This record gives sequence, C-alpha cells and structure tokens, in this order.
Amino acid sequence: MTEKFLQILPAPEETSWISRDMMPRYTAVDLAERTQALRIRVAELEAELAWYRSSFGHVTDGEIQTIISNL
Repeated sequence: MTEKFLQILPAPEETSWISRDMMPRYTAVDLAERTQALRIRVAELEAELAWYRSSFGHVTDGEIQTIISNL
C-alpha cells in the first residue's frame, strides 16, 4: 500500500474498542459516527477510482496507483 492509501486507515489506537483498563473506549454513537465517516470516505475513494478509470481508459489498478502516488 502506498502512503496515500495508508492515510485513510485508522490509527492503531482507534481500532481497539476496549481501553487498557477494560472500559469501553467508544460509545455506540461514537462508533456509528466513525462507521458513517468511513463509509463516506470509501464512497469518495470509489468515485475517485471510477474517475481515474474513465479518464485514463484501459489502465490497470497498478497503473492507477502509480498515477495517484505521483500526484
């Protein structure tokens, strides 16, 4: 994965639902909001990928990744 793609992933401390003292780290509302934000981001990335595919014609995913990483 390139650095650009890694920027959308949550930080390791955001992936744990339980804190060190075994108390829930996030409420259900917090998790629902985070899930919705991630769904929106995925939709944005899918739209961007569709744009690249339509703009550059018949290119492979690897070529698209190269184009994006060179931006």
